[in-house]
Amino acid sequence: METTTTNNLKATLTVPESAAFLGIGKTFAYQLIHEPGFPAFKIGGKILVDRARLEQWKEERLREGI
Repeated sequence: METTTTNNLKATLTVPESAAFLGIGKTFAYQLIHEPGFPAFKIGGKILVDRARLEQWKEERLREGI
């Protein structure tokens, strides 16, 4: 069963989905998962990104001008 948020979006994203959400390439997205503060976590062999925290992370970067 897949976890969804209240607005029917997936609560977690794969790295390729995260890359698409951010408008970046998959290679750069895989580099980002090793950066402190990036909202990625590993379950078994699968890397997932928390969608809500990714949106916050993105907004923080936009505010900082990074």
